[in-house]
Amino acid sequence: FALILMASNYFFCSSEDCEFNVVLTQLVRIMTVLSICAFLFTSSMIMNVIYGLMTGIGTIDRLKKKATNTMNDSEEEPIPMMDVFGIGPL
Repeated sequence: FALILMASNYFFCSSEDCEFNVVLTQLVRIMTVLSICAFLFTSSMIMNVIYGLMTGIGTIDRLKKKATNTMNDSEEEPIPMMDVFGIGPL
């Protein structure tokens, strides 16, 4: 929410009512774009890890299976949370 608020304040700040100079406005615009790119990259990496944990297959293995058209022959099982975090049910 804060990133959207900051972006809307600075990207549409073109009137004389803006209290920031041109350099500061450009810097904030650049930081907003970098923040959005970093957020998208991080969220895609997290989703890739979650998918790997749920299916038990890594990215390279998945790409190899797609290339050889053997995705349906998969025998991998989900990775238990005990193996990932070292904690489990008591």
